[in-house]
Amino acid sequence: MIVVIPFCKTDASEALSLLEWILELGGGAGHDCLLVADAGVSWPVAVELMEAAQKSFHRVDIVCTEEPVSGGPAGPNALFLEAARFARAADKPFLWLEPDAIPTGPKWLERLAAQYKIGKGGYMGHLYKPED
Repeated sequence: MIVVIPFCKTDASEALSLLEWILELGGGAGHDCLLVADAGVSWPVAVELMEAAQKSFHRVDIVCTEEPVSGGPAGPNALFLEAARFARAADKPFLWLEPDAIPTGPKWLERLAAQYKIGKGGYMGHLYKPED
C-alpha cells in the first residue's frame, strides 16, 4: 500500500509532524510513501519531508503539481489527481492521509492494509451523495 501525504506550503510543517509521529508509532515498514507537493512548496522543504519519510517507509517518492494551486477544492483536488495517477501507474492501492489525519496507535497501517485486503480491494470508506 502507498501512504499518500499531500501538502502545500501552509501545511508542510503539519506534514513533517505527521511523519515524525508515524516514526514514533513504529513507522510504515513494508509500505511505500508518496509525498504529493503543491508546486508552491520550496524544494528544501520537500527534501526535509522526504528525508523524514525515509526513516519510516520502504520506499519514498515525491511528485508535485505542475503549477501552484491554492484554495479549496481546487488545491486538494489537484493533489489527489497527482496521487491517483501515481498509484495507477504503480498498480498499488493508496491511503490518502492528510497532514491533520493522525494515526492513533502502533500497527495502524498494518491494520488498515489488512482491512483493505478483507474488503477485496476497490474503495474503502464512505461514499456520500452530493446532497449529503
